[in-house]
Amino acid sequence: MLRYIYSLVFLGFFTCLLGQPISSDSLYRGFRSASIFRIAVHTMPPEIDGDLSDDVWKAAREYSGFTLFEPNPGAACSRNTYFRLLYDDNAIYIYARMEDDPANILKELAPRDQYNNTDYIEFFFDPYASGTVAFSFAVTPRNLQRDTKYIGSQEEDESWDAIWDSAVQSTEDGWQAEFRIPFSQLRFPEEDVQQWRFNVVRQMKKVREKSSWQILNPAISGLINQNGYLSGISHLKSPLRLSLFPYLSAYYAPEAGAKMKFAGGLDLKYGINDAFTLDMTLIPDFGQVAFDNIVYNLTPFEVQYEERRPFFTEGLELFSRAELFYSRRIAADNHYFDRNGIPDGKTLVEVPAKNKLINAFKLTGRASNGLGVGILNALEGRSHAVLKDDKTGQTERIPVNPISNYNIIVVDQNLRNNSYISFINTNVMRQGEHRDGNVTGAELNIRSKNQAYYIKAIGALSYISQGREAKPGYKYAFSTGKNSGNWTTSIEYEEISRRFDPTDLGYLKVFNTRAAEWNLGYSTYIPRGIRNKSTTSLSVNYERVISPDRFSNFGIEGEYFFLDRNFNALNLDLGINPIITYDFYEPRSGDFSRFYTFPIGYEIGGFISTDYRRPLALDMNFGHRHVNEAGRNYYQINADPRMRFNDHFSIFATIGFERGYNDVGYAYTIRHEDEPWRVNDIIFSRRNVQTVVLGFNPVLLINPNLNFSLRVRNYWSQVSIKSLHLLETDGYLSEDEVAGGNYPLFQLVQFTNFEARANWRFAPGSDLILAWNSGYDKFTNEDSRYWSSYSNFGNRIRNNIISVRVNYYLDYARLFRK
Repeated sequence: MLRYIYSLVFLGFFTCLLGQPISSDSLYRGFRSASIFRIAVHTMPPEIDGDLSDDVWKAAREYSGFTLFEPNPGAACSRNTYFRLLYDDNAIYIYARMEDDPANILKELAPRDQYNNTDYIEFFFDPYASGTVAFSFAVTPRNLQRDTKYIGSQEEDESWDAIWDSAVQSTEDGWQAEFRIPFSQLRFPEEDVQQWRFNVVRQMKKVREKSSWQILNPAISGLINQNGYLSGISHLKSPLRLSLFPYLSAYYAPEAGAKMKFAGGLDLKYGINDAFTLDMTLIPDFGQVAFDNIVYNLTPFEVQYEERRPFFTEGLELFSRAELFYSRRIAADNHYFDRNGIPDGKTLVEVPAKNKLINAFKLTGRASNGLGVGILNALEGRSHAVLKDDKTGQTERIPVNPISNYNIIVVDQNLRNNSYISFINTNVMRQGEHRDGNVTGAELNIRSKNQAYYIKAIGALSYISQGREAKPGYKYAFSTGKNSGNWTTSIEYEEISRRFDPTDLGYLKVFNTRAAEWNLGYSTYIPRGIRNKSTTSLSVNYERVISPDRFSNFGIEGEYFFLDRNFNALNLDLGINPIITYDFYEPRSGDFSRFYTFPIGYEIGGFISTDYRRPLALDMNFGHRHVNEAGRNYYQINADPRMRFNDHFSIFATIGFERGYNDVGYAYTIRHEDEPWRVNDIIFSRRNVQTVVLGFNPVLLINPNLNFSLRVRNYWSQVSIKSLHLLETDGYLSEDEVAGGNYPLFQLVQFTNFEARANWRFAPGSDLILAWNSGYDKFTNEDSRYWSSYSNFGNRIRNNIISVRVNYYLDYARLFRK
């Protein structure tokens, strides 16, 4: 059976590969080249005021000739765009002039690095001409800045922040802008004569046009790998890149009755040479980090949450290789304290919620030969819980988390055609007899010259040790296909051993599995009729468990995406499980000796998204899953309306509802420790599950440097147990119900979070942030109606913390400008 599936996959792959050309190659016109002019010695650089009248600009050549890539790739733009480029020993200077009817220029404000309903002009620089890493700088007609680091040809890292200057002015025939980008904010090779990759992109939101100076073909996979070239930079010396970010924070928790608490620390950024940068955080403070959207997890898999801490979001693209790094492991929730192990007669008074981070540093960079190196190290300190003797009242401290060191080393080499090869090692060492983890991996990505075909391979070995016990494991994955053109296709295979475990510093969802997948897609990019563009795709997936060697899943999924001329989007998904499948994870047996037999069924879902140019817009997704059992269904619908009152004030909301009827899932296990020859009794429940999520997020922006926001989220989820059943060895549930004992018939969880924030950027890179946070959680075994939970909603505003933080940016290049 397995050979038959693989044969079909390979046959379909090569049929598509050989039979379909890249029909959009007609848009490709070769790479353009721009030149940048060096400002003469003793000549004043342009003043960054948006005026464009400085005489020095006359020495630079003016470029234009932009081409659309949305909505009609290859067509001429409705309005012209012009730019010029200058540089001196300190910075790059940009002149940009955008023609347009002033009445058609949209200017909605947003927080820094975010764009809503606005025009913009964006400049891309790839100093190493790698096609895999580039820096972009953009401004809007209101001078809202956005800087982005592009990784892997099109992935965006908006957490990367540079300090640069810009100014804009409105004119009778459009708007214009000036930039000053210090070389201290870029990394570039130390060569006498340099050639960078370069491009410019403009958005005209009113008419939904996106254009570029170097033509961008949407049928070619990737963005920055299509950049043109920039010449003229020569005899440039890398400046001393030294920046300090001292901060001071104050926290007040009125309900705790505690005094004001203060915290201070320092972040440092130092350029060791032209390519490598050292980042350090000393005595880090993450007290104002936004809250997570916590959910009630009924699955056997860990929930993966977004990283929000600035030190762990910026400049970590190298560490993403081989899928081995999950930064939330560092200074994470405490995993080592066993609350059930508290001795009789003792009461738990205090336990640290998270492990304490003492310091961390990262060294990243890429040499002129394309060799990239990344090193990250973080040190956690000891933490203790406090117990109180119920009789004497005396307290004692017991260890919870040992001293722990987290380390990652990555070596990444750029190859031809935007390809690369990487090696990565993650290592976690904990003091004493606690668990240590070491994982080594490699990743290879080869792309053809025309970026149409690729081969990607990932491999990793893990070694977990604790005391005298050791556990090795492996993982490898391979994929190849055609990812450019109207027709695309790929074939993928992945195998993860039973003992592979990267979770000391990474994330793992499934293991002990083999999976093969084939994908086929067709996309149109040329508008026709009411259609702007569309994509149709088909995928076939086959999975097995490695030990024991058993079939687990087979599925077919189709997807259709449609974007109309008014930029309203529709996406439809259909998934089918045409044969009975076997879930080896839900029973949570640990040794994969048990499984749950999942009936055949289908899923249908999708989303709609309306035109964001309108004052009222809506994003909505929906889904329905039907299982071939009486009365067993699942429904979900989520709506995210957005209301724009003017360019300064908007409200974003979330309304979510999920309902599962006669859902089946794991309840608990009865372990027969006194009778080891008996198989453990695994109990499943038939249940109704209902979840409601409401969110409210108004944002007020006074100007690009001052904004106010409020974020409220209420999450409510209830599980109603209808019956409990024994999981038989054939994977089906027993017809007879079992007594639940103390197992609750109702499980209710509720999370409510409030977050108010005022952010003022009072100087370049320097911020004053005032925040109010509160959180409430509730777990109960009582049956409750959703709306009744709002009866005492005012009491949800608990655990209030009011904080103020000042970050100040000190940059050597700005203080001692040549």
